[in-house]
Amino acid sequence: MNKQKLKQIIKSMFAKLGITRIFNRVTYMIEYRFLGYKIFSTFDKQAIPLIIEHQNTELLNQIYVLQNILPSIHEKSFAEYRDAFAGKEVVLMAAGPSLKEYSNDNKIHNAIHIGVNKLASYEIDLDYYFMGDWTATENYGIEDDIIKLKATKFIGLGVTSDEFGTTSFASPLDFIAKCNGRPFISMHYASHQIIQADLTRHPLFGYGSIIIPAFHFALFARPAKIYLVGCDCSTGGHFDSKEFCMMDEATQRLINEWKRMALFAKYYYPEVQIVSINPVGLKGVFEEMTLQ
Repeated sequence: MNKQKLKQIIKSMFAKLGITRIFNRVTYMIEYRFLGYKIFSTFDKQAIPLIIEHQNTELLNQIYVLQNILPSIHEKSFAEYRDAFAGKEVVLMAAGPSLKEYSNDNKIHNAIHIGVNKLASYEIDLDYYFMGDWTATENYGIEDDIIKLKATKFIGLGVTSDEFGTTSFASPLDFIAKCNGRPFISMHYASHQIIQADLTRHPLFGYGSIIIPAFHFALFARPAKIYLVGCDCSTGGHFDSKEFCMMDEATQRLINEWKRMALFAKYYYPEVQIVSINPVGLKGVFEEMTLQ
């Protein structure tokens, strides 16, 4: 019996048992599902040529972006913020559930507030805002909130994809113009040792979450202290709902990015005090503080 015939027999047996075999073109894994539920997955060796092709395309794309696009935009977007927050305090806010514990009633006054994504409509007025995932923005329906926001807005161009090949992050240029946004580019840095401090000449770090580029920017402005609020790094959803939960692997990836940034900050900005308020997934990474 040849291999092709054997495969057909096995496939027929799986079908009778309610087991389906699906090739995931994003992860290059073969997923086996029973009644619609994934029971296990395995790597498809036949996908290796596709992976190599994607990596080559991605490398060429990044080289072009870094040489021809980034220098013309990052100088305009970030040059004025080099050491601009010296002596001041910054509150960096993400959308984790613990954000609900930080409000106008107990906020840190006279601090510079930086928010991301859904915080475009949060009760606390923002001074700076970062957005990098256009698909999520559309799904949240916050386009008008971002346009109306009085904060200085930094909008990710999304010209480089993550390791899953995602390209839907890219923000339309007309939207950036409508909200008077400052474009930026971020990318993955494999080690804290190669993360770059000069944002006028290099991409911001981060692809697991927009909060990482925002933190990179806050360090570039060199404040005396940075408070992290709502940076839960958990699967508990957002401050306004629990409809979306990050996958465990995505959560761990984000925690690893924070750890990388902690080492980067310790090397380049040892004088900047970083305090995590009511930490969840970031326990043990930064100095901690409980806020009631």
